[in-house]
Amino acid sequence: AGLRAAGKTVMFVAVEGALVYAVVRFRRRAGDDTDGPAVHGSTTLEAVWTAIPALIVIVIAFVSFRVLAASAVREAEPVVVEVVGRQFTWEFRYPEADVTSTELHLPVDRQVRFEITSVDVIHSLWVPEFRIKQDATPGRVAEMVITPTRLGRFPIRCAELCGAAHAAMTAEVVVESAEECAAWLEGQQGAGLPV
Repeated sequence: AGLRAAGKTVMFVAVEGALVYAVVRFRRRAGDDTDGPAVHGSTTLEAVWTAIPALIVIVIAFVSFRVLAASAVREAEPVVVEVVGRQFTWEFRYPEADVTSTELHLPVDRQVRFEITSVDVIHSLWVPEFRIKQDATPGRVAEMVITPTRLGRFPIRCAELCGAAHAAMTAEVVVESAEECAAWLEGQQGAGLPV
C-alpha cells in the first residue's frame, strides 16, 4: 500500500510539474499580440497516434468479449442463494438446505446463482474483491451468477445509500471447500436467524 501511494505521488508530481512548466514556458508575454507560429503536422506521427489507441481498444474489446462469453456459461446445477436486503442487514437464504443466515458461505470453484431482492428500499450487493455489484430492488428479483475461485473471507457492502445506518450494512462472504460449506449448512439447519 505504501509503494502504491508513493507511485501515485510520483505520478502526480510529474504531471503537475509538466503542467506548471508548460504554463510558465508558453505563457503570453506582455505586449505580444501576434499569432502563434504556424505548425504543420506530421502525417506519420498522426497515423501512429491514431493507430496505437485503436489497436489498444480492439485488444481490450476482444479480451472483454472472451471474459463476458465465459461468464455467460451456466452450469446445469449451480448453488442457489437468495439474497434479501433490508435496513440494515443482508439475509442469505439457501433454499436447497432450508437455511437462512446473515453469513454468506460459498463453495470454491462452484457456480453460484444469486437471486437478489429487497424488502424495503433499494440496496446494492457489492463484493469488492469479486468485482461484482447488483442492485436489490423491492418487488423485483435480480439474478447474478459468479464462480468464486479463491479461498478466504471477503467483505460485503451495500453500495446504495439506503438510510441512516447504511454504513453499518456490512457482511462477509466465506469461500471454503465444498465439504466445509456443506458442514456449515448442516450445522445451520434449524438455527434460524439470530435475534
